[in-house]
Amino acid sequence: MSAAAQDISGRRQSYSATSKWLHWIMAIIVIGMIPAGIIMSKMPKGPERLMIFGYHTEFGIVILLLVIWRFLTRLRHGTPAPVATLSSFERVASTSATHLLYLLLFLMPLIGWLAISALGAHISFFGLFHLPALMPKDPAAAKILFLLHKIGGISILVLASAHILAALYHGLVKRDGVFSRMWPGG
Repeated sequence: MSAAAQDISGRRQSYSATSKWLHWIMAIIVIGMIPAGIIMSKMPKGPERLMIFGYHTEFGIVILLLVIWRFLTRLRHGTPAPVATLSSFERVASTSATHLLYLLLFLMPLIGWLAISALGAHISFFGLFHLPALMPKDPAAAKILFLLHKIGGISILVLASAHILAALYHGLVKRDGVFSRMWPGG
């Protein structure tokens, strides 16, 4: 990293290129996953629902792999120091929301995988192979796990919406450089 890419403390001024791309790829997938989950839950049983369920599950596993990669990238490259113009509330809120989103994006695919395992179904990964069951068939546990997955999905929707609104506020209203630190090429 060049001296120009660091602030006075030696911390980065923006996120690494890998972090930026992982952020936006995950954002696109998550934005697709939420409506897919809602639509799927309202559909009658049948081949169309099963197809959406399969894609939802497969992309859930992709999110799990990407969030692990993103976490490792964060450990390796670090994060930029907070923008000096952020209030204490904004710093606490953004840090808390980011950590909670990481946690939920890690847990949600695992809870979904557990729920599908408890249902007694198999997870195909884009037809390449099947993932192993994480627990034996247990319909009562599957019901609880699917409920937890739904609650987690709603939580991600709320947090992601707040994150998007905050990013737009910083990019369009405050114009303080917060948004550009995660924009590819920024």
